[in-house]
Amino acid sequence: ELIQEDQNWENKIFAEFTYWTLLAEKAYIVNELDLVKNAVTSINTRMDEVNKIIEPEADERESGLLGSWDDLSSSRLTKSSMAVLLHNAACTFHKIGRYKESVKLFKSALENRVSITTYGLSLYLSSLWKMNKVAKEIYETFLIHAPEGSTVNDLFQFAPDLKSIDWCQRIL
Repeated sequence: ELIQEDQNWENKIFAEFTYWTLLAEKAYIVNELDLVKNAVTSINTRMDEVNKIIEPEADERESGLLGSWDDLSSSRLTKSSMAVLLHNAACTFHKIGRYKESVKLFKSALENRVSITTYGLSLYLSSLWKMNKVAKEIYETFLIHAPEGSTVNDLFQFAPDLKSIDWCQRIL
């Protein structure tokens, strides 16, 4: 209802995308598969809008001090905000078992310089692993994108399936 109040609200795409991402995860948890499908379709139909904003020539507005009123009420029509949307949707797609879509969104978010967390990286690597089972790819991706100070063991908290990788044989 809030989103529908103002059809011209500049943050509408950010709010809608976030809504559908959260709904997809909730629907998956309560096993409402038709609602999951509807939410995923809604996310995918909004991808064109997100991609238009995230294009390299899009303006990047500076935000205020994190947590300030200016920051909280600022426009979300920025490349960095759209990269965060992609990252969050990628995490959701992993959680609902849509690994191919998860990998695609993580790659797009990373190409647009999202600051990936250990949590996000764990889900990204797990999606890659579930798709391809190529240990070398997982290890190389970890080396490229791991947040400073992150270790392989940090991944297991969020993606226990990564324990099955023989990290000692990673370069073969």
